[in-house]
Amino acid sequence: MRKFPVLFAFLWAACALSQDQQPAQAWTGTVSDNMCGASHQMRAAAGKWTDRECVFECIKALGKYVLVDEKQQIIAIANQDAAGLPLYTARKVRVTGKLKDGAIIATKVEGLK
Repeated sequence: MRKFPVLFAFLWAACALSQDQQPAQAWTGTVSDNMCGASHQMRAAAGKWTDRECVFECIKALGKYVLVDEKQQIIAIANQDAAGLPLYTARKVRVTGKLKDGAIIATKVEGLK
């Protein structure tokens, strides 16, 4: 007789926890920085840097990594320490994660050809 309320409470808790979880999403684009965004022309021309070097210089100057998607929209990346961001800087990537408050919480960053 007492097993029914315990089972009901367990099922209710399991359902409540599963409702908060969103499925992972994937975005395709280029890893850049929030200072230059989609275009590194001005900074690259001034110092004759490649796009990759420009991103690293902006990150050194306290810039943040962002994803520039295929529509040239800039999406912030919440976890700046995500594995793969420095490796794939200024390269085409697929970022898997969740969108929260307009920023991607990246769980995986993988390079594309």
